[in-house]
Amino acid sequence: MYILQRAFVVADIVLFPVAISMAVLRTRFQALGQSLQLSHDSAKILSCLIPGWIGLYLFETMKKYLQARRSCARDIRYVESLTHQRHC
Repeated sequence: MYILQRAFVVADIVLFPVAISMAVLRTRFQALGQSLQLSHDSAKILSCLIPGWIGLYLFETMKKYLQARRSCARDIRYVESLTHQRHC
């Protein structure tokens, strides 16, 4: 279990600076030459996606941990097959 907790800490260390940089992308988009409305809308969409992205990343960390333990790899494959079909 210590390995999983360490993986979550490493994931958080990576995720939080990326999430903060995603939240302040409006000025970067404007510096790249996008219009004000487009940069505002795209930055707003990206900031709305941050919570789901963090949850997805932590889920993937947990999934890899469980696959490495081979405790529920079959169940994870079933869930992935169902979710993949719904997102396509």
